[in-house]
Amino acid sequence: MAEKHKVLFVDDEIIVGRTFVRMASKLGYQAEWVSSGVEAIDQVRKQYYPIILTDLNMPGLDGLALLECLRGLSPTSVTMLVSGDPALELPDPKGNDCSLAGVLHKPICFQTLERALAQASEMVKLRLENDGAILKKILLVDADQLDSQLTKARLQRDMPCSEITHVTTIEEAQRHCCDDDFELVITELALPDARGVEAVTRLHHLFPNAAIVVLSSSGNESVALQALKTGAQDYLLKDRVDGPNFKRAVRYAVERKTSEKNLLRLAYYDHLTGLANRQLFQDRLVQALARVNRTKGELSVVFMDLDRFKAVNDSLGHEVGDKLLQVIANRLLACVRQTDTVARLGGDEFAILFEGAPEHEVSRLGYRLIEAVCQPMELAGERVCVGTSLGAAAYPKHGFTADGLLRAADSAMYKSKQAGRGRLSWAGEETNVHALRRLRLESELRQALSKGQFELLYQPQVRPATGGIESVEVFLRWRNNEGQLISPGGFLPMLNEMGLMPEVGAWVVHKACHQAAQWRNKDWRVAVNLGSQQITTDFVDVVDQAIRESGLSPDRLELELTELDILKNSEQVASVLDRFTERGVGLVLDDFGTGYSSLSYLKRFPVNAVKLDGKFLAENDGSKVTRAVIDLVHALDLKVVAEGVETQEQFDKLSRQGCDRLQGFFLARPMDCDSLGQWRCRQAHNGNSLAS
Repeated sequence: MAEKHKVLFVDDEIIVGRTFVRMASKLGYQAEWVSSGVEAIDQVRKQYYPIILTDLNMPGLDGLALLECLRGLSPTSVTMLVSGDPALELPDPKGNDCSLAGVLHKPICFQTLERALAQASEMVKLRLENDGAILKKILLVDADQLDSQLTKARLQRDMPCSEITHVTTIEEAQRHCCDDDFELVITELALPDARGVEAVTRLHHLFPNAAIVVLSSSGNESVALQALKTGAQDYLLKDRVDGPNFKRAVRYAVERKTSEKNLLRLAYYDHLTGLANRQLFQDRLVQALARVNRTKGELSVVFMDLDRFKAVNDSLGHEVGDKLLQVIANRLLACVRQTDTVARLGGDEFAILFEGAPEHEVSRLGYRLIEAVCQPMELAGERVCVGTSLGAAAYPKHGFTADGLLRAADSAMYKSKQAGRGRLSWAGEETNVHALRRLRLESELRQALSKGQFELLYQPQVRPATGGIESVEVFLRWRNNEGQLISPGGFLPMLNEMGLMPEVGAWVVHKACHQAAQWRNKDWRVAVNLGSQQITTDFVDVVDQAIRESGLSPDRLELELTELDILKNSEQVASVLDRFTERGVGLVLDDFGTGYSSLSYLKRFPVNAVKLDGKFLAENDGSKVTRAVIDLVHALDLKVVAEGVETQEQFDKLSRQGCDRLQGFFLARPMDCDSLGQWRCRQAHNGNSLAS
């Protein structure tokens, strides 16, 4: 049965109007009557009517003229003409732009009206379904009573939905944050408890899964850009939205938010099983390690591998193999606690993170997992059985870092396989030796800064056309107690996990700024890499202090950060990056081509340049893909830096493709400051000639 919608009837005859309302009400419709086209337009501006019937011949604004107005005011409404002329027929559907569903002839009998309204209701339902205009829940945040009423009327008219919740403050909105199924949040920026983009920031935090549309009275372009960078999907002016424009903007905002969530899901979840992927598991493990390090809590990692999976895959096919993995994933989830993380690391390998569970409890859960996996299942008409072998490692007994614990659990899993499969083994003594080695390394790193063991090396980025240095990237090295110079891969992960990166990062920025200020060539910039722990408001103060004490011009400092660091906390990142930009510090998006490589980040965040990853360049050597990426970045008025240039051929190709800066071993390896000066003198002596 079709839904009984609200109906508006327009006729200048009082008796006809009252008769229509009486009959329509008996049929279950909410019917209202107005006596002129002008009154009808006023009503439609106030609220949404899915069905509108109008008399053809009326004084002033007649029926056809009214339909023309309704086309813009209420485009989703289904309309019908009412006429006393029995010869009047429905116009040609191809030329019908007014949503005209039919013609009713006077006098209207009860049965005729019933059929007509039922037909119109079906058309309303189909139109909304095809147009995707139905939103289940919308939150409206606006303290202005009149504006909020007008917005609600627009929503009911242009984007019909089951429920609109109206609040006047962020505090009121917070009461609904547990009910996080709002698809759309529409907000004004001038609220009693939040002004400007602060409103967007707080709402984005409360409702991370909802699209946010700012509907404001302010036409300040700077504020609009800030709102979009902070998390809003669109920024609309109240006095410029009406008719289809509002509906279209809202629909696009919801679609953009949906696309953003889908991208995040692709980045952090396994597409086959829906479990966390390796990246998300690593992130959660690192965070959990930081928590238990503070609270002295318990944490274990279980690594598992399916037994006989390859035989099933080879004999029954990959489609059955995929289905088996999905069944196993569901069984694993059913065995663990809600606070535990289950991940598919790849192939038939899984990992589980247990936080706050003692070893004996992890062992109990482990054997429960083995029992669940071993249960037979019906796949493709066949009875299929697989098994599993588990390895477990506990913090800090078997490892101090995420990588260390995973390696220990992986080794223990192979012990289970060698011992006969279908069992759980804990990491053993050889893991303890490794853990002790890591403990000593941690102790040495804690003293490295005070002992002055950190050093900086410098690698130039050159302009291909002239061979002149545009910028110099700094690289951190550690000279340990044995006098060995350790590359970042040997100590940076541990610095991050120990929480020492902000302190060491501050030293790097200070050292780099002071060194750059002493260079004879005052056009060279210095580029410093940032980690996720450094993208904070406190680090903005560190940069301010380094610039002030060194006397370096802010525009000679560049900060490089990766897409992954942006994704981890895009709301906070946007705010911090804006503060750097205000100071004139340059920003470079590093490792472009290894993550999403999404152009939306380039528009959303105030970066000045994009650095193409060396691996991306190697995989697309000389291809049209590289040229297209360079052209797109240039179209956004950004510079392109290519790293990992190792051959003359690469140098020539990237030069022809329009890269603004090149960097790599072909030009120069990272070197100390004195060697950098000597390298530059040699280049100047050779006339800066780099190309063949």
